Amino acid sequence: MKDLKRYYVKLTLNFQAISGATNNKNHVYTLGITGYLIVKTSKVGYLEM
Repeated sequence: MKDLKRYYVKLTLNFQAISGATNNKNHVYTLGITGYLIVKTSKVGYLEM
């Protein structure tokens, strides 16, 4: 469970950096993409850990 939490923190920080790099116009779009990626990668990534 701790590993999963650490994984999510790492994931969130990465996505914050990515969305911070985009301008505000694309911010909502970026959030939608990152939300999708979090779901995808949490299923796959957690199994790989």
